Amino acid sequence: MKIIKIRLLMNSLAQNSVTQTTTTTTMAAANNNNNNGRTTSKQEVIHLRANQPSREAPFGELWDNEICWGGCSQLATILTKSSVVLMGDGTFASEDAFATMWQKTKTGLEERYNTDSNSLLGKYDQGATDSVTVLGNKATTFHNFNGVVKKTVYDVGAYQRSGVIPENIQDVSPQEVEDFLAHMKLLIADYSLDSFPGGTMIKVESLCRQNTQSTFDKVVKFAKGLYRPVCTSAPIHMHNWLHQEWPEDTSTGLVTVSPIDITFGAEVFSVTVNVYQLENGDVCHSVTPAADEKLGEYTINWWFPNKQQKLAEKAFYGHTSDSERVGFDVFRGGRNITHTPKTWGLPTGQDRARGIRIAVEVPASDWADKEFGIGTQKILTNDSWSHFNETMVDIFTEKFKDLQAHCTRAHKNAQKRWQKKYETKLTNINNFTKESAEEELGVIGQDFNDSFDKEDGIIKKRTGNAYKAWKNYRDALLAKIAESSSEEEEEEEEEEDPDPDYVPGEEETDYESDEDELEEEVVPPNPGDDNLSLSQAATDIIENDDTLTGVANNGNVVSSNVMEEDGGESKTSSDDGLAPPPSHEDLIAEIQAGVGELIARMKESHPESCSSFLDSYGSSMLEMCNVELNKY
Repeated sequence: MKIIKIRLLMNSLAQNSVTQTTTTTTMAAANNNNNNGRTTSKQEVIHLRANQPSREAPFGELWDNEICWGGCSQLATILTKSSVVLMGDGTFASEDAFATMWQKTKTGLEERYNTDSNSLLGKYDQGATDSVTVLGNKATTFHNFNGVVKKTVYDVGAYQRSGVIPENIQDVSPQEVEDFLAHMKLLIADYSLDSFPGGTMIKVESLCRQNTQSTFDKVVKFAKGLYRPVCTSAPIHMHNWLHQEWPEDTSTGLVTVSPIDITFGAEVFSVTVNVYQLENGDVCHSVTPAADEKLGEYTINWWFPNKQQKLAEKAFYGHTSDSERVGFDVFRGGRNITHTPKTWGLPTGQDRARGIRIAVEVPASDWADKEFGIGTQKILTNDSWSHFNETMVDIFTEKFKDLQAHCTRAHKNAQKRWQKKYETKLTNINNFTKESAEEELGVIGQDFNDSFDKEDGIIKKRTGNAYKAWKNYRDALLAKIAESSSEEEEEEEEEEDPDPDYVPGEEETDYESDEDELEEEVVPPNPGDDNLSLSQAATDIIENDDTLTGVANNGNVVSSNVMEEDGGESKTSSDDGLAPPPSHEDLIAEIQAGVGELIARMKESHPESCSSFLDSYGSSMLEMCNVELNKY
């Protein structure tokens, strides 16, 4: 009997041993194969990189940490072909927080990242780790703790192998200190460890994809409009070192992007959307108050930029078409999480929504993150629309339709105001003088240039009542100017004084006038002087006499008093008592003088209208005369 009991006991122990061994073996196999059904770290890395193809979003996460937790006032980012370096002048809360920055679970610090704040950009405390994983395979963070630089390292490959991201804080080498200082001085020229508490540098190496010019351009574009001034005023200095690491001139390829007012001064309209928790557990979005438990609220803002504001917008964003800014921009705590406006399937064809800008302002809170589906990378995509609450979709759709109608009405009202303005101006046209009309003409010309645009202007075509009102006013101003000019000319003619020496019946004959001038010697210009100017020739003639000697008013030569040399004697007349005919040289000299006087008188009468032309013409004539004289 005892033998039987002993055998039964041994069999039972053996069976239990086998069962336990089998169970243990099975569990071990499960842990090795699928980690108890959970995704392995290697699979996590693969999935993360596959599901986050954006090369720009990780930069935003790293900047967020510096702004939100570091409290930095400025940022810098360097892109080389094989690395990404980010610097900020913020501070870490403690060395303990620094040592665990790469860990996704930070026991004891969860409360810091679970605050239901409306402004804290960070929340999940995984953004930095995931961002580095998307960008590359190794990241090292350096920080200045009261004059002492420490570092913490994240090795993606080691994490894939072990499934663990160890807490670590390490001392740095002298070379690493020098490298840290050199980078921080790019941000703050006089930076030193002792005088500037704080300062952080993150270096990402062994990139998954090499940086290119396209990468740099996309990151710069991504940074534009990423932060609103309500979130931060920190500028981001982007260094393009793709072609030369640490160039002699470190400002080479520098682009600075600062938070700006994305409305560019346009008038903003808004509506508040309330979010309620219903008794059945459903969540409802409504623009009207309700008695249900309120989770929170967000606002939908919209504006209609004018031509100048659109030009400023285009210059900032660098877009080529107005359609690139059509749709919804969503901001979480003042930080853009759509990156580019999303139409989300709303009808935008046939120029719908042109000229409309929409920004949804969402608080950085738990309920908002759930309702909008905001994850660690803080990015909404075109697919997000399909996951939105039905009541939220309804509000967005109706508001979009309302804004289209509003935009159309606003444009028509602007045209009506334009038309009324110029119709009113036309009634006061008689109050203008010539000078004020000319000034007004310049003002309305600029007004038209500012307002006329085939796509975005108040006036899109040179037709319609608005344009006609402006044109009628412009034509009236031109007529007023012409009328005033004619009246002034008539008044000038009437005010001309008669010749005080004129006595009726005592008119001087041409013969007498010429005879009086025979006593004056006319010295012709030097025939060999090729540099004789028109103005000088004219001046010489005018200074000698007010009337051209030997030339009648019609320009024909009638006499000459030029002395001729003949055997040392001078002759002034022929034997028959008439003045001898002028020599060829004398004739050319008189033509020179006549041209000079004629040009001078014309310039005196018309000093502005044709002065340059007359100078050119006169110089040509004088040159021809000099050429002719040189033949003799």
